[in-house]
Amino acid sequence: MEVIIKPFNKPNHWTDNKAWINLNVEFVKKAKKEKKYIVIKLPEGYCKPVDPNELLKNGVRTEAVFKGFETPMKLVGGYYELFPPEVQERIENDPYFWTYFN
Repeated sequence: MEVIIKPFNKPNHWTDNKAWINLNVEFVKKAKKEKKYIVIKLPEGYCKPVDPNELLKNGVRTEAVFKGFETPMKLVGGYYELFPPEVQERIENDPYFWTYFN
């Protein structure tokens, strides 16, 4: 499985072990074009991979204006579930984890 690992500092909110995160639509479209899944890396650990096609189809679309930008940025949001602690260890210790993960 090919993935794009996206570091992210702080999700919008947490529900159990799922984090709500809004991503730039252009980034998600790039991942779709490259046929790669999106993996979010939070300070708490890695989230399960998300198919960009599903995110574009079922994600919640919003717009936000950030300081220093004049035009609104198009965002698509969804929940990202953290891997359990034992899998987090494997991810950190095994450089080939994403190669054979299904």
